[in-house]
Amino acid sequence: MQFTLGESNAKSIWSTSVYSYTGKGGGPGGGLADEKLRVGGWGDQYVALIQFDLPSRQTVHQALLKLAVMGDSPKNSRPTPMRLEIITQPWVWRAGDRLWWRDLPPGTPLMGMPTPGPPGSIYEINITEIYNDWANGRRPNFGLMLFPVLNDNNYSTFYSTRANPSQRPSLELTY
Repeated sequence: MQFTLGESNAKSIWSTSVYSYTGKGGGPGGGLADEKLRVGGWGDQYVALIQFDLPSRQTVHQALLKLAVMGDSPKNSRPTPMRLEIITQPWVWRAGDRLWWRDLPPGTPLMGMPTPGPPGSIYEINITEIYNDWANGRRPNFGLMLFPVLNDNNYSTFYSTRANPSQRPSLELTY
């Protein structure tokens, strides 16, 4: 079964370690809750966070988080491999505000992940073990965070839960 992740069943945001996207400058950091999830940087770091409701508490044979790859700017940037972390505490931000870098929730590294494909491709993350831990109540579901491995003009960008419905993240469950 495939579930599209939107504002009614998920939340997502990206944040940055240095530059603020408030339109007023400032910092440290503060990304946006917009149509993209950005991971990478140019000396700084951009991370993406996503949390979603579990469609069922049933154990699954496979759980895939699917992210649609978006083109990024600057156009001469290169995608970056990433590190997946499980978020270990609740995280919130006020609507219309940023998730400031200092307010990032803590995470536990899970695995390294390869560089995403070209814009328009689908990037799959196998989260079966963590999904089953959430479903069985062995671990609280505070979501996942993507960190860049490289940040020297390296950016990997995906569509967020606020993008056009056909481009939003999805969760594919096999029972």
